[in-house]
Amino acid sequence: MFFEGFRYCEGGDLLIKLSSLTKFSESVASGIMKQVLAAVDYCHKNKIVHRDLKPENIVFEGDSIESTLKIIDFGRSKIVKKNEILTEKSGFCN
Repeated sequence: MFFEGFRYCEGGDLLIKLSSLTKFSESVASGIMKQVLAAVDYCHKNKIVHRDLKPENIVFEGDSIESTLKIIDFGRSKIVKKNEILTEKSGFCN
């Protein structure tokens, strides 16, 4: 199921969590990236494009750096129809 309802994610967002650390292991970084890429893959397989993916829109479910990540703020997202080509620029562009 795509929408699971609202849950409080006590761990805060990825930007704040990483900013508060003095160092973290390659294993932790790998775990974070695997979760983010798996979530994006899930969205894309379900024809959903987030269009505002940034550290502030990735939150930790729990307080630990190794807790489950959730992608939030689908306000700019788009469901892509069959054979549709996205041409609109979205997000920060130089």
